[in-house]
Amino acid sequence: MPRLVSVICLAGILTACANPINQRTAENYYVAGERALTAGDLPLAKQNFSRALVNAEIGHLGPAAEAQAAAKLAQVLGNMCEYDDAEKTFLRALSAEEAAFGANSPRTFVTRMELAQFNFDVGRYEKAAMYFEKAFANGGPLLESRDPTSYAALVDDYAVSLRQ
Repeated sequence: MPRLVSVICLAGILTACANPINQRTAENYYVAGERALTAGDLPLAKQNFSRALVNAEIGHLGPAAEAQAAAKLAQVLGNMCEYDDAEKTFLRALSAEEAAFGANSPRTFVTRMELAQFNFDVGRYEKAAMYFEKAFANGGPLLESRDPTSYAALVDDYAVSLRQ
């Protein structure tokens, strides 16, 4: 009986760790997704980023890896006019980033801003305003100090969202 318990514990420990096969597979799919995106092949990019995300999940690669794949997939879905899926996937990426880095981490700024900009671009101004507000709270001062021109352009989009 003690041997059985030891085997079960060992199996649990091994399955809880990152799987190097899934890690390598996720990386390969991510790179292939980037190549497809660069070539303008959105369906292939979607397929590859989806597979990278699945491998990050089943390989227990952690929330940072899942966030990276989900954010790229969300961008592709948005470009393919799959708006509802894009928003859900951006939110999934954001949730994973918050799990990895903390809810108020500046590292969530880019995904928050992309989610806001996506909603702005598709005319969902109320949602865009909400996401812009949260993004600026997390990383606005840093962006303003490093890239005032981009900051001004994003503030302008935020203002348009509020007016709408």
